[in-house]
Amino acid sequence: MIICQSPSWKGKLFLESKLWSEASHREDKNTICLTGKTKTKTKTQTRLHPPFPLLVPHGSREQCKIDGYDIPIKQRVFINVWVCATDPEYWEEPDSFKPKRFKKTSVDFIGNDYQFILFGSGRRICPGIYFGLRTLELFLAQMLNNYDWKLPRGLNPSDLDTIETLTGGVLVVKKDPLHLIPTPYSSAD
Repeated sequence: MIICQSPSWKGKLFLESKLWSEASHREDKNTICLTGKTKTKTKTQTRLHPPFPLLVPHGSREQCKIDGYDIPIKQRVFINVWVCATDPEYWEEPDSFKPKRFKKTSVDFIGNDYQFILFGSGRRICPGIYFGLRTLELFLAQMLNNYDWKLPRGLNPSDLDTIETLTGGVLVVKKDPLHLIPTPYSSAD
């Protein structure tokens, strides 16, 4: 969705996906790593729109106090990933799509930084973190490399609705489906 809202990002990601595609024909695909733009866009997109806004519930091992709230022992605690990832205390302009912010910081979503705990942290971190990230990056590269994505006729990027809703109490999806028109690139492109 962000790609359609910002045509300049679309062009930059397309060029990177082309480079990835050319490299994948020359080398072993398992050794190729997407860099730069794709990784920073992936981080930014998942920070702003985490698929699972609440982590798996945790239980408190001891009584504690957090921000003035008493948490009793063995209390079930839910951590809101989206609130952490858009907290203005940690992020400048937290609701803005600014992938360059990840080039200037060591913040990553591997569980060490509270403001970006998309996959959890500690011993309960998601065991499929690297598989999931790699799959997402490769899928994005393939879709950008093989198709030119356009909005339906008459729709402007500013008209896109970004409202999300919970389904099944856990997964976040767009409230109104995003409709795009994929046009395959010809072999001459």
